[in-house]
Amino acid sequence: MRTNVVLPDNLVAEIDRIAGARKRSEFLAEAVRERIYREKLKVAFEKARGILKDDPRFATSAKVRKYIRDFRRKNSYRF
Repeated sequence: MRTNVVLPDNLVAEIDRIAGARKRSEFLAEAVRERIYREKLKVAFEKARGILKDDPRFATSAKVRKYIRDFRRKNSYRF
């Protein structure tokens, strides 16, 4: 879909320097995709905040580190 977006001249110059003048749309589409992904991830983290607060395995940072260490040990595969 075509759309018009107004950007400051210096920003367009930076995009052209990095991506090339003929690749602006591709560059901007990738940047927007990444931003949307980060925003969705932020919402997911907000929804998940606190769900493990009552789990004794996560009561302290030391217990969290132990859980992660044990999990990685049990689930590490060598190819």
